[in-house]
Amino acid sequence: MKRYRKHFNNSFQRAISPDARSFYRRFYEILISADPRIKDLFAKTDMDRQITMLMQSMTHIMTFSATLEPSDEIEKIAVAHGKNQLNITAEFYDIWLDSMIKTVDEIDPKFEGHIETSWRVLMAPGIEYMKSFCKK
Repeated sequence: MKRYRKHFNNSFQRAISPDARSFYRRFYEILISADPRIKDLFAKTDMDRQITMLMQSMTHIMTFSATLEPSDEIEKIAVAHGKNQLNITAEFYDIWLDSMIKTVDEIDPKFEGHIETSWRVLMAPGIEYMKSFCKK
């Protein structure tokens, strides 16, 4: 796990440097173009605010990956996206992760197979936690 975390951290730093907002802006372009239903979900969204929220959420996802203990913040995010509020389905989380990987592939100049694996391994606990609220 230590090796995956190292590869992920290095890749993440390359992807968000020198301008993290550009990385996340590109991510949303890829995500929104991935499925017309996703485009509809973001139709009236303030994307600058959304990017700021995602930047914060990534911290919570990575903390969860390290501890496997949900913080109050990640639980609030999961509840807000869950069945009784935004009703984001499990399928959308898979598209979300694939879009994140495509963005990293596009932006990280050292992206290759082991980097993709590291991203998937490190993101999996948070993604699965979020998916668990699709049924609640």
